[in-house]
Amino acid sequence: APPADSVVQAFIDNPTVAYSGTLERIAVQKWIHFGIVQPYEAWAELRRTDYPVLPPDMMGGLPLARTVRLLYPSTEVTNNRQNYEAVRAQDTRTTRVWWDVR
Repeated sequence: APPADSVVQAFIDNPTVAYSGTLERIAVQKWIHFGIVQPYEAWAELRRTDYPVLPPDMMGGLPLARTVRLLYPSTEVTNNRQNYEAVRAQDTRTTRVWWDVR
C-alpha cells in the first residue's frame, strides 16, 4: 500500500532530506562514480555541469587552460584537408565547440 499523504509530506519537510536547490551534490557524486572506470564520461560531466570545482591545473607553477574539446583526428586532416584548413586555427584543446555556451 502506498504511504499516506501525511507521511510523504513529513518526509519531504524533514530538513535532513530537503532538497537544497542545487545540483552540485548530485553532479559531484556522479563525477566520483565515473572515476577511473569511465574517465571520458567523468570529463564530459565536469564540462557539462562545472562540478566538482577543481583547482587549476598547474605546470611549473603556471596555470594551464583546461581542455574543453578533443582535437580532430589525423584522418580528418588527411581525408578532408580543404574543410580542415578552414577551421585549423580553431582546432585547439581550449577552443569551445559551437554548442558549448559556457
